[in-house]
Amino acid sequence: EPAELDECWRLLRAHASPPASPLDERIDYAGFCRVADAMPARLGRHFFGAEHFLRFPNDPWGRVSIVHYFCWLRSKTAILRTRIEFSIYDHSTDGTLGERERE
Repeated sequence: EPAELDECWRLLRAHASPPASPLDERIDYAGFCRVADAMPARLGRHFFGAEHFLRFPNDPWGRVSIVHYFCWLRSKTAILRTRIEFSIYDHSTDGTLGERERE
């Protein structure tokens, strides 16, 4: 949901880790976990695991870029939303859309 993404962006920026840089805000794993705890449980489980944090390159202080993480999160949620929308047309529930279902 857009409101949840806005809240996530606000929380990520609020938990940015020092040393601060206005051009490239970064967050450490402890701050990342605090954001995960503040988000609804369904989002915390799917988008705030250690495997998600480790997916991004870190700096010498072990922090990841907030912007890069948030862009990944937005892309992932858009893909999931599209999958859900397409599943409405999958009458055979086999995970694919046939020619007739695509019409």
